[in-house]
Amino acid sequence: MACCESWREALTSGGPVRFAWDPCVYEPSDDTWIAVEALERLGALGYRFESVLDLGSGTGVLAAVARTLFNPSLVAAVDLSPYAAKATRLTLGPDSLVTAVQRGEVPERSLGPGYLKPALPSCRG
Repeated sequence: MACCESWREALTSGGPVRFAWDPCVYEPSDDTWIAVEALERLGALGYRFESVLDLGSGTGVLAAVARTLFNPSLVAAVDLSPYAAKATRLTLGPDSLVTAVQRGEVPERSLGPGYLKPALPSCRG
């Protein structure tokens, strides 16, 4: 499975956030940037999180933004697409917990707040 080694950048109140780009993964769109704004507002209000879970991670940009804004001790991301899981793994680095799951699977560990985005089609290989 090939993952494009292309990078993009998002500017946030916590600074720039780089994320991996793969044409087989849902491109961050309006819903993503609305969620980024919500995270920035939470940060401005003084919220802090020990762990974050990005459900339907896509490129991993929301998990990366949450890491930048809140500096949690654990960042985890889950997606149905192996392409998205690979892009997220590139975005977050080797020390983060990233997995591709099949429908109906539930991660065993309980985490703090998560970010859920609508399921969108991805490339199949």
